[in-house]
Amino acid sequence: MRRKMGMDLMKTFKNKRGQINVFRSEKDLSIIVTPQGFISKRLLQQFLQELKVITENQAGLSMNHIIDTSKVVFANPLNLFYLREIKKLKGIGWYMVIVPNPLLRILVFLTKWINKPDKVFKSMEDCQIFLTEQGDVKTYRNDF
Repeated sequence: MRRKMGMDLMKTFKNKRGQINVFRSEKDLSIIVTPQGFISKRLLQQFLQELKVITENQAGLSMNHIIDTSKVVFANPLNLFYLREIKKLKGIGWYMVIVPNPLLRILVFLTKWINKPDKVFKSMEDCQIFLTEQGDVKTYRNDF
């Protein structure tokens, strides 16, 4: 299904109880991350190490980073502190998180100061509408 949406699978990280898929969308100039199941600290750290390599290999091209949490069953509470590393990556455009669950969305807003996403959405559709309205990748971050 992701392939139909114009996204190419770049990398998959797995453990016994969870998985993180990383897709690239040339259409939206986005990296889309879809974690599933139980996201442990170790699995998240593997993902972040690879994301740093992926971002460095973009040859100066800024890309949006979208994390769709709709299939996460449980995540280590310390993951928020590791996710703030995304904001430090070079060439990152918009950093957006999709959280369909209203209670979890409230928690994300309350902890937004930790991992600092630019936007939080209820669905991928809302995120896509936002990106269409923007028309371009946010490029000012990490340039100072």
